[in-house]
Amino acid sequence: MISPQELIERITAAADYDDCIVIVEAKTQANLRWASSTLTTNGVIAEQTVTVIAFVAIDGGMATGSVSRTNISLEEIPGIAREAGVMARAAGKAEDAAQLLRDTSFGDWNAPHLATGPDVFVKFAPSLGEVFQKSKSDAIELFGYAEHNHETTWIGSKGGLRLRHDQPSGRLEMT
Repeated sequence: MISPQELIERITAAADYDDCIVIVEAKTQANLRWASSTLTTNGVIAEQTVTVIAFVAIDGGMATGSVSRTNISLEEIPGIAREAGVMARAAGKAEDAAQLLRDTSFGDWNAPHLATGPDVFVKFAPSLGEVFQKSKSDAIELFGYAEHNHETTWIGSKGGLRLRHDQPSGRLEMT
């Protein structure tokens, strides 16, 4: 799979308009489900979303439009860049246009996505098993869901933005 950083570089290079912001979000999730105090399913989900925002100078101002896709290939890069430009031109002049931030960086741009996976439950799962045993001895049935997510967001532009943010999160639901 093409890296988020390379996607941003290729899309901004393909954008034949004034400026272009590309947002790439890489998300991974690991989860556990249980019913009747018994683990029923578990899994890992991964996805990548790309949003291209075009800024096109038109008569009387600046137009903007955006397009989002998931898991795009190299062959789709020129098309998504072109489509964002078409959307901007179709939208017409933006009444709230402002100068975009330029030549700014934040975060470790070159680092890969810190994917989550089943390892995140290495301490939680045995403790959950103990809770299941206790619930069975107490004649209580437990139902629930646990998930851990990790999302990395990269934002890059033709004007030199290179921003990166990581956001882990977790959730536990039990009845």
